[in-house]
Amino acid sequence: MDRRVDTLGRLRRGVVEGAVAAPGGACEANSAGTTSGVFDAAPTCTTRGPGVRREGPRPAEPHLSCHTRPVPSGVSSTAVSADPPKEVPVAVSALARSDGARSDGAAAPESLVAPPTRRPHPLDDLDAPLSEVTFVVIDLETTGTVPGESRIIEVAAAKYRGGQCLGTLQTLVNPGCGLPPFIVALTGITEALVVPAPTIDEVLPSLLEFIGGAVLVGHNLRFDTSFLDADLIARGRPRLANPRVDTLTLARRLVRDEVPDCRLATLAARFRTVVRPTHRALDDVLATAEVLHALFERAAGFGVLALDDLLALPSSPLALRELPLLARLPRAGGVYLFRAADGRVLHVGRAADVRNRVRSLFVTGGRRRVARLLRETVAIEYLPCGHPLEATVTQLRLHHAHRPWFDGRPRRWKARAYLKLTAGRWVRLAVVHTPRADGAVYLGPFPGVAPARFVRSAIEAALPLQKGAGEVVALVRRGLSGEAETITGPLAERVEALTVAGRAGDAAFAQEQLRALSGALHRQAVLDGLVASGRITLDVAGHQVELDGGRLVAVDQRPAPVPLRGSSEGHAPAGSVDPGSLGRRARPGWVGREEADELLAVGRWLRREARAGQVRVVGPVEAPQAAALAAVLEGVVAGST
Repeated sequence: MDRRVDTLGRLRRGVVEGAVAAPGGACEANSAGTTSGVFDAAPTCTTRGPGVRREGPRPAEPHLSCHTRPVPSGVSSTAVSADPPKEVPVAVSALARSDGARSDGAAAPESLVAPPTRRPHPLDDLDAPLSEVTFVVIDLETTGTVPGESRIIEVAAAKYRGGQCLGTLQTLVNPGCGLPPFIVALTGITEALVVPAPTIDEVLPSLLEFIGGAVLVGHNLRFDTSFLDADLIARGRPRLANPRVDTLTLARRLVRDEVPDCRLATLAARFRTVVRPTHRALDDVLATAEVLHALFERAAGFGVLALDDLLALPSSPLALRELPLLARLPRAGGVYLFRAADGRVLHVGRAADVRNRVRSLFVTGGRRRVARLLRETVAIEYLPCGHPLEATVTQLRLHHAHRPWFDGRPRRWKARAYLKLTAGRWVRLAVVHTPRADGAVYLGPFPGVAPARFVRSAIEAALPLQKGAGEVVALVRRGLSGEAETITGPLAERVEALTVAGRAGDAAFAQEQLRALSGALHRQAVLDGLVASGRITLDVAGHQVELDGGRLVAVDQRPAPVPLRGSSEGHAPAGSVDPGSLGRRARPGWVGREEADELLAVGRWLRREARAGQVRVVGPVEAPQAAALAAVLEGVVAGST
């Protein structure tokens, strides 16, 4: 029932109105019942329509009208004094707190106290269910489309959680300039209405307090936030940093095939919203909120039930169809596998948050390789890993076991090469792909043939083998077997001599050779040291890590998800090397590709933890084992427990 309120000239700031929380998440208009006074009962949302509703002859001053309805449980009315208010009376709702006190400071009747509710998730908890996230739907009416130049003339916002309207905020804004005729015709807002309204400087504090840390929602939200950000920056305030959900973007991804366009009016008609958009801020806010909840129902069919899933909703139709594959993936660390219909493993990855990492692949689903991966995938499996080293080793072992086509590492294995110092009368350095138990000394594996040839040129520059001197061959053999200084020393002297001679180009090339050779010998020392360490248990940052020849056996007495495979490629199994023979290469002569990947990963992790003083040896160990481990840790000797 409409009641005329002839008090705008006296208030000169706005009208305070309440909001009624409807079960469906929208504010409903009351069609029955009257009140003894205009503000005796809690009023519902402001008058709907392109302009202000009037009755009878035109009054001397502008009049506003509102709908009223009885107050339901959990919502209290806001008393408004007839005297002009001292603060900016932006149209907001008054809500009863669970402790019985009202948001306006007055005591609420016992019958109006809302029952205690579960505390909402904090905003930084992005995996919160959508039903427990607070959303603030916002809409602006402006004098134009250029932020910073055009001005805001109306602001409205509504706060929702769990599908219920918790409150609304609405006010006209004095832009400090004239209104274009087109805007007046479109919105029904005239200069006579905005002249007594508060300015944007008075409205912004109330609006920011109403938004708080909630998730911002709007239809073409970027337009509205661009105006707010422009006004905030002009007043020395930071931009809005809240997470944002745009119903226009959601509609384009979820229902684009069902509607001719994604305008708000079209979506409101498609979902049969109670409130229809009218180019007035509050009506558009309420219509947007209903469209948002309808889109939530559509997104739930794709397994989107949490805020982070909603914020990262993929734009590719293919990725959207495959999105239900994420339903059972946890937000925890581990290793994941993409499987095809025939059981082939297409991709193996690891992450501290498996669900978030896999979802990022769906977001980039428009790329050709990723699109092919999503088309072939029928299931995503998950292996829990409670420790980063456990996840790293598990991923490497699965790579070697399945050779997934999507991952680049297996494709590079075919190019790996070794540098071989041949045995026999005519000794030479050869680059080979397959090592053999023929008494030769091997260095590697290298990523490819080119790096192996470059290291060979470095060795020949330091100790030329073509001269055939027996002493030179012995020095090279010693250098490749653990005594790196016998090779790197002469090469360092060559770099210094070229520098003194003023041959800067040759000195720089020799320096690159020295760097490549030192790196290859250092990697070989790590491999030999881990193999020679045998069976050992380490306390690393409070975790019990058990290694066998450098390969992971268990973490905290929990076996690795993918067990150790037996010996491969013709070399001895891990742990079969006598620790006392370290430095003389007491192996068949090489480390296989599969073993080398894992040993290098374990070595990098151990060195990083050793620098932080986190590595301790559990139980007694023999001196050769301790020496081998110290070589791996680059001189940082682990303590004992």
